[in-house]
Amino acid sequence: SPILTDSIHSIIDIFVIDADTVYFLQYWSGKLMKSIDGGNTWNKTLITDEYIFNIFMIDSVGYIVTNNAFYKTVNYANSWKKLEINFSPRYLHNLTLSSSCIFFTNVDTGFYTDSQYPIRTIDGFSNYFENETWGGMSVHARMKILPNHIGYFIKSMVDICIIFKTIDNGNTWEVDKYIPGYTYFFAIDGYDTVFYLTSENGIIYRTPEITNNIQTYNNIEIDIFPNPVTHQLTIA
Repeated sequence: SPILTDSIHSIIDIFVIDADTVYFLQYWSGKLMKSIDGGNTWNKTLITDEYIFNIFMIDSVGYIVTNNAFYKTVNYANSWKKLEINFSPRYLHNLTLSSSCIFFTNVDTGFYTDSQYPIRTIDGFSNYFENETWGGMSVHARMKILPNHIGYFIKSMVDICIIFKTIDNGNTWEVDKYIPGYTYFFAIDGYDTVFYLTSENGIIYRTPEITNNIQTYNNIEIDIFPNPVTHQLTIA
């Protein structure tokens, strides 16, 4: 049975610290819900009267993205402060629900991208700079960097998807693979050196490759999981 039914339709993002500590964001209401007892009780905090999209927590420090601002906590989400960031004009627009992505490797160093240009900070968004390696606009983006400093950034454009890889905790990035056609990606996660990537068309991509589990598409090898499959795995 559900552990939470209050405006469940508007929950847009989740961040789990451990088995007992979990955070939910309510998209329409601009509220953060926090539980420290495995979902038995919840504390609800109004962050903003704007739309709210993404949350990322590291220890006591966390960041929340709304449709035109960043908020930061330094006390385990007990209180939040709006960050005064001098964004360039290209960022001063309403963010889109589907395209935003935020990821931090420590309390100060992190990445953010919406449908415009990716940015990186090394001082908790006191300042930021654009990541030129990733290039310009994207339609949708997702990122994951593991504790072993290996990670991927997926950038979906109108007619191609570009997958970037880092092996040094996001300091440098190189193109790892191109996937032709537009694909809307939902999530990426991994363990050690194995990553899984889910897409809107029901295909799950995997790296590294499984020798007998590769589908060839326009001369580009795309990994399909699980094995065997005949053409593609469709998730109902």
